[in-house]
Amino acid sequence: MREQGISVALAKPNLTQDDSLRQLLDRLGERLEQLGLTAALFGAAGEPLAEPLWRSEFCHRLCRGDGSVLSAMGQLANRACADNQVRSALAPGGCALLAAPVNQRRRQIGAVVACLPLHQTCQSEEFHRTCSRRQLDAAAMANLAAPQLRFGSRELPLLGRLLGWMIQDEQANRSSRQELATLSDNLADTYEELSLLYRISGVMNVAQSTEAFFAKLCQEMLEVMQLEAAAAVLLPRPHENCGERVVTAGRLPLPAGQLGSLVEREVLPRLSRPPRPLVDNQFQQTNPDRQHGIRHLLAVPLVAGNEHLGGLLLAINKREGDFDSSDLKLLGSIGSQAAIFLQNHHLYQDLQDMLMGLLHALTASIDAKDPYTCGHSRRVALLSRKLAEMAGFEPSRVQRVYLAGLLHDVGKIGMPESLLLKAGRLTDDEYNNVKRHPQIGAGILGGVRQLEDVTATILHHHERPDGRGYPDGLAGTQIPPEATIVGLADAFDAMTSCRTYRSAMPLAYVASEIRRCAGTQFDSRMVELLLSLDLEKTLAELRTATAPDARAAAGAAAGKGISA
Repeated sequence: MREQGISVALAKPNLTQDDSLRQLLDRLGERLEQLGLTAALFGAAGEPLAEPLWRSEFCHRLCRGDGSVLSAMGQLANRACADNQVRSALAPGGCALLAAPVNQRRRQIGAVVACLPLHQTCQSEEFHRTCSRRQLDAAAMANLAAPQLRFGSRELPLLGRLLGWMIQDEQANRSSRQELATLSDNLADTYEELSLLYRISGVMNVAQSTEAFFAKLCQEMLEVMQLEAAAAVLLPRPHENCGERVVTAGRLPLPAGQLGSLVEREVLPRLSRPPRPLVDNQFQQTNPDRQHGIRHLLAVPLVAGNEHLGGLLLAINKREGDFDSSDLKLLGSIGSQAAIFLQNHHLYQDLQDMLMGLLHALTASIDAKDPYTCGHSRRVALLSRKLAEMAGFEPSRVQRVYLAGLLHDVGKIGMPESLLLKAGRLTDDEYNNVKRHPQIGAGILGGVRQLEDVTATILHHHERPDGRGYPDGLAGTQIPPEATIVGLADAFDAMTSCRTYRSAMPLAYVASEIRRCAGTQFDSRMVELLLSLDLEKTLAELRTATAPDARAAAGAAAGKGISA
């Protein structure tokens, strides 16, 4: 550290030093340096946690090797911990001591102690006695101390409170960082699980939807089992408020909608408990009053593990002969694999729902800090997805743009409400603080390997084609295309929304401003795509967008419209 103002005893870390205290002092380093402060660490009982390292020449000569100074600092640390408040005292050499307690989970774990010369120090009898005892020239020592004599005894209480506030503030920041780190780890773990399930599904030729997978499966059943028709009836899960879904292949002897009703009425009641395959080679005779055209039926339930009945695979009307044990065994094997796929797909959906719910909750908590921006992240995500689709991005890339739009302001979680809600014009310092939010957001998500491209979009969504953006001043093609989309969507929603400092701008004015800034602030191609939309309708859809559907957001058939 540089020697400024206040000379302080700096604890030199060793293996016995408490990690929490050492990390606290490390984090306080820059702020203490700006005040000219360094600090020594003591345990709650006043024991030194390391041998003090005297940083200034003045303190080095006056206090090094003086056990009485170290003892006085330890006693003051003990008092501060016992009283749980900042304490001050005079050191044997005439300098002032400040001790601020450090609490962890409502327990005092130690204290930070500072030693500083005051305006009055070099005139005190204690100073002259110490110089005499240590055979030092008092006048020369006073000259050494002169650059550091910035405070008097009147400022000591304020400095003590400031030290205590800095410690409390840093501990609160540490808690926030730990929470953010935990959130980042959880996101990484969740994405690892999703990736694993996706790879397993890929091995099973899982398509981007259950309907596509079962359509291919039914087509394969037709060819292998020599069927007139094959079908999969997928039953709703307990929490789903929808009817069954029917996927078919071949010449079905009745409409698909009637097949679902027939299965519910004639097949499901005949299944054993637990469900086992059903073979009926006289199905038409069994139900003579039903004109459904099904002569032979082989039904295999889709059940994996302890899950509920997820649906049925149906082999309908064998072309030659009846269904036999070979057919039963073959369709049973196919059904087992299909049931595993369905179970994995359900688990994938649940994890995706959980992840998207977590991300929406995270962005909602950020938006909630400012009632004027409530729903901003959601609207930016929806509009970004729409623009990405119009730009011809493939579905997976569209989804990444959606996530980037949803998380583009995650860095504002570290911004104080007083700054976000300020009604007047921001000062230069305040604006520079706000401009840090892309870097903070990228830092929060930096540990999630699967979000690397999303993180890059978040980091650069305020860059401009003319190079006048931030944080890196990228220009033209240096800016990721995804970032230009999110930046445009962000600006559009900001201009069309009410803020603390202004009302929403008229839509015609917004359109003219966006066109005027094409090529400088915004990417020209993306501007043309945006302005090709019916902006009034688009704005209405954004404002009335319903709760997010994670599967629609994540799936290959990511919504073709603006709503999720």
